[in-house]
Amino acid sequence: MQNERFAFLSGRARIFHYVLLTLCALYALRFDARADTINLPVPRGSYSVGKITLQMIDHARKDPFSDRSGDLRELMVTVFYPAEPSVGMNFAPYTDARSSALLTAKYHLTEFAASQLHGHAFAEAPVAARQRAYPVLIFSPGFGTLPLFYTSNLEDIASHGYIVVAVSHPYSTEFVVFPDGRVIRANRVGTLFEREKETPGFPEQRMLADRDAIGNVWIADDRFVLDELARLNTQHPLLGKHVDLKRVGTFGHSFGGATAAECLLRDKRFLAGVNLDGSLFTTTEKASLKTPFLWFESDYNLTEAEMAKQKMTRRDYDSAVSEHYKTLDSFLALQKPGYRVLLKASQHMTFVGDLAIISARFPLLIGPNEVGTIQPARAVSVIDDFLIDFFDCYLRGKHAALLDQPSAFYLEADGCKVRSH
Repeated sequence: MQNERFAFLSGRARIFHYVLLTLCALYALRFDARADTINLPVPRGSYSVGKITLQMIDHARKDPFSDRSGDLRELMVTVFYPAEPSVGMNFAPYTDARSSALLTAKYHLTEFAASQLHGHAFAEAPVAARQRAYPVLIFSPGFGTLPLFYTSNLEDIASHGYIVVAVSHPYSTEFVVFPDGRVIRANRVGTLFEREKETPGFPEQRMLADRDAIGNVWIADDRFVLDELARLNTQHPLLGKHVDLKRVGTFGHSFGGATAAECLLRDKRFLAGVNLDGSLFTTTEKASLKTPFLWFESDYNLTEAEMAKQKMTRRDYDSAVSEHYKTLDSFLALQKPGYRVLLKASQHMTFVGDLAIISARFPLLIGPNEVGTIQPARAVSVIDDFLIDFFDCYLRGKHAALLDQPSAFYLEADGCKVRSH
């Protein structure tokens, strides 16, 4: 699939769709409904992990994507955090029953086997008392993608002593389920630029403008979530007094990565950020963030057959890629500092850890060009290790061992030759 970071290819680009992600996952499970449990990687940090979901209503903002005038912008977030589970507590289910039913109905499956997928977070476990408060990371997923499918990565990062808040963006995400049973599905307004990219001859500048407009809503969402965390820190029965609002970072995948970069530009509360194989909004491209920024990219490359399908020549593709790297290098050179890491043998969907793991179990259903050839569990650990190293450095003041020098243990990460500016 075409990488969101190659959005400049406009209507000819193959994009990373939630629909395909989910379809692949569900069909994989359907083909082996009696298969053994699929356990996600065990978090490697020193903390157990807790998990809660929260509804957040922005009373100061009307929802620009809603077709009903006057609707307030509402969000659902999933919070992973360092926990001290009580004896006998069970792991939280991978997904809720309502979401499971929606996926079943959408793809006409006789049985949705998501119950076979198991994470390692405890539902509503007490926050670990080892520290008074923990640094916070706000996460936005790829466009249209449920944050659910990043569980492997988010649990692992939380186990290293971070409160990780994953945001669902209504009307852009395939669907968002609220506690009262309402389901907000993706609509035309919330996905406008994606449709435009598939329209032959559609003006690129108009598409980019519409893309930025949707991005503005996502950026406002993430900033509002941070506002709400400040409120919850004074009164929430679990999170209260445990959220360190002086140590806040942001990261995201694909469209969410562009959102993270722009959040750094607009809101000084975010002290560091990571873009996982994404792109940039036009307002960010030539900006100096004056904050540490890490760009983690896939080893993406179109095959001749894929270029032919998109009616591209090798010269067209090479030119577009060259322009992309020129923009990327120019952007990173302005940051204080900027880092760039290439994950070898990866593809755009490698960064969606759960899907990559499912694909390893069912290789005939998802081709290697969709998730790369890097071993999925290894990809999750390498990605997380660099993220933790980066955020430990800029939110906790620790030495950035992986960013400062190559390591023979991380040859997958461009030989650890991270470009710092």
